[in-house]
Amino acid sequence: YSSLFFYSLTINNILNIIVLLILSGVTISMITGGEGIIDKASNARDTVEISEEKDQISIAVVEAIGKNKIGNLEKDELQNVLDKTFNKSTTVIEDGNNIVVKVEDRYYIIDSNNNILGPEYIVEDEYAGDFSKGGKYDGKSEQNAYKINCIEDLVELSKQSNIGNKYDGYFFELTRNLDFNSIFSYSNYKTTKYDEFLGGDGTTELKTQLSANGNGFMPIYFSQYLSGGFCGNFNGNNNKIENIYINYKGTPGNYGAGLFGMTSNDAIIRNLTVSGNVKTETKLICGGIVGYALKNSIIENCYNYCNVETSGTAGGIVGNPIDTTVKIINCGNYGKVTVIGNESYSSAGGIAGLITNIKNCFNQGEIVNSKNAVYHGAGGIVGNAKNLNSEVENCYNTGSVAGQYSQGAIVGGVWYNTLNSTLNTCYYLNSSCNNAVGGRNITEGTISCDEKYMKDGSMLEELNEFVESYNNEHKDEDGFIKLKKWIQVNGEYPILDIND
Repeated sequence: YSSLFFYSLTINNILNIIVLLILSGVTISMITGGEGIIDKASNARDTVEISEEKDQISIAVVEAIGKNKIGNLEKDELQNVLDKTFNKSTTVIEDGNNIVVKVEDRYYIIDSNNNILGPEYIVEDEYAGDFSKGGKYDGKSEQNAYKINCIEDLVELSKQSNIGNKYDGYFFELTRNLDFNSIFSYSNYKTTKYDEFLGGDGTTELKTQLSANGNGFMPIYFSQYLSGGFCGNFNGNNNKIENIYINYKGTPGNYGAGLFGMTSNDAIIRNLTVSGNVKTETKLICGGIVGYALKNSIIENCYNYCNVETSGTAGGIVGNPIDTTVKIINCGNYGKVTVIGNESYSSAGGIAGLITNIKNCFNQGEIVNSKNAVYHGAGGIVGNAKNLNSEVENCYNTGSVAGQYSQGAIVGGVWYNTLNSTLNTCYYLNSSCNNAVGGRNITEGTISCDEKYMKDGSMLEELNEFVESYNNEHKDEDGFIKLKKWIQVNGEYPILDIND
């Protein structure tokens, strides 16, 4: 009876307070509305509760470090301390390079300096793995594009494409940054729904299977048994896909690995940054964004930070753009591109393994082709040039280039007797490589520069003069893609202005 009495007393007190507030001119909406007194009181309580949780976690972190023999913070030691000292149930999780403490639905991140950040919350998607989001989007227009909200959506796109769905003419939109190493990029990082598709036995959690502890991500439209490629329009909205892990160990062949294995038939990949590792242990075509690009594919406004390694042809953006209908525009590579193995005709390029139409691009990554087999080229922009009417215009390279067979700061080598391709306004750091085009005494259209020239605004001005001239000349053409302006930040090498 006593508990019921106090409960009734509490309710009566609250009612009396509400009546007094109303009599003093306070409305019901002021009490209960979204910005009302009750809501503000609840927020204040949450703020105090969060502050107390951070303080308790911070104390536990100090104690756990003190218990460690070498002064590191270890997950299990922190969990033991929290179990003994914290007045709430907690779960300690490793999340990439961070340790995270879960308290109820709140997640506190412990950074490298042992600061307690957050709380963060996992965004649970009712339709995770359904990029139509319950039929709300049909993907048939840019305005009604399919939504990629979480890692599960990205894996579902891979799954569907690898059973033959090309999504010819369909639109996809990445709605936020996604990090394969972070639980916050998943709706449910523990799900085993995709484990068998990714080569597991059905019991491995998704986040684990997508990491170096598992089989990794299956590229979108990857299977060697499929023809053509992904034919849709993927807009990254200037978001990032971080810490992707691809490590293919299967049968070699003329198909590709990257975020997208193959693209074709007017596919467009744009406004996207990718980081992580793309590696194949057999001869395969690899790129950070696209492995094998065919038939009018366009890759624009994309940036690669992935380290790309294969014994086949490799490029920072595209491994093998098969012909001159493929366009790579306004792209940049920062990742290391490496070709290993003894197979012939394997090339490494900062932007593309083989030549195509490349405009307004740059490479700052290291390029290595370690073998001396025939036509093993290494180039800052393109690994090897075929006998094609291709164009490489308004590009620069500052990354070091090393090739055993042939190497060039812009183009690594030339396959046939003549180069019917155009190099126009291409700059290279004079210390990146001894020559502009490997195997040929070609300097026309290329400019050797020292670091000062590339950073003091001289190259920036010339790059932008080309952009302005090109855009004015081609703006009325069908299929025209605007070249972006170049900017400099803190006196570093020019980069493209993504807001242009």
